[in-house]
Amino acid sequence: MSPRRFSGASCVLCHQRESTPTGEHVWPSWLLRKLFPPNDGPYSVERKGPGEIPDVVWQGSSFNRVKLPCCAACNGRLNTRFEAACRGVVERLVGQHDDPVLDTDDTGRLGLWLVKTTLLLSHPAAVNSSGTIPAERWDADRLPQNDLYAWLTNDGPPPDGLSAWLSRVDADAVARQHQPLMSLPTVVADGQNTHFLVRSQGFLTWEITLLYHPGWPVTHPLEPAGQSARVWPPRTEPLDLDALPAIDRYAVAWAHGPELWFAEGTYRPDTLPPLTDVGTGHQIPGVIFARP
Repeated sequence: MSPRRFSGASCVLCHQRESTPTGEHVWPSWLLRKLFPPNDGPYSVERKGPGEIPDVVWQGSSFNRVKLPCCAACNGRLNTRFEAACRGVVERLVGQHDDPVLDTDDTGRLGLWLVKTTLLLSHPAAVNSSGTIPAERWDADRLPQNDLYAWLTNDGPPPDGLSAWLSRVDADAVARQHQPLMSLPTVVADGQNTHFLVRSQGFLTWEITLLYHPGWPVTHPLEPAGQSARVWPPRTEPLDLDALPAIDRYAVAWAHGPELWFAEGTYRPDTLPPLTDVGTGHQIPGVIFARP
């Protein structure tokens, strides 16, 4: 990655100022230095599907970095709000401290940091330090008109409809025979198109799942059995990281579901079935038209 890659680019968070030439690290430098010291390399990134032999898609002396265009002011706000405030609990997640039980305040800080980090990883403008690593970014055309990113630097809360879960994974675990399917619809209601968005991100022995699902309640299919823990919105009870069992990497399948057109004023959470049960959409209250 060119050290001055973002010269002349606009900041993707405030949309007002010019990005610094080097942009913003999505995975913070302090964390990469702790987990992946350059002298301990080389490091590699692998990609594989269920039952497949992994392919090494990148290898280098230092760990792959993800950056995006960001001005100095927004960079400073991200550091103050998330990195400085959440560093201690993130270090506990990655095993830098011995106590695995997070109280509700610490779980809230961890959830907020995971939402921030996964949102930035998914931003269409984010780039990898190595061009050989496949980019996993959200399609800019599917992002909501109300900005999912503005709250990161204006001290506001995350927008409604964002949920994050944490699962422990074992890369060598046998894939389950019956993989739960989460079907994510596009909702057309009250003059607005809303695309539901998901990002599953591996991080050491953890799997972070971020879902944007405004107006439609959802439970992660592994949550009732205790195989995944919701970390955003904030929990009302402590979280024991050691109590999460290790599961296979591809335990849940996420897929684009049907486009659902609701009659005016009928898109209400209290009338909707669970998100996993959208099917073809024709039996959902308020849906007047559905197409794959």
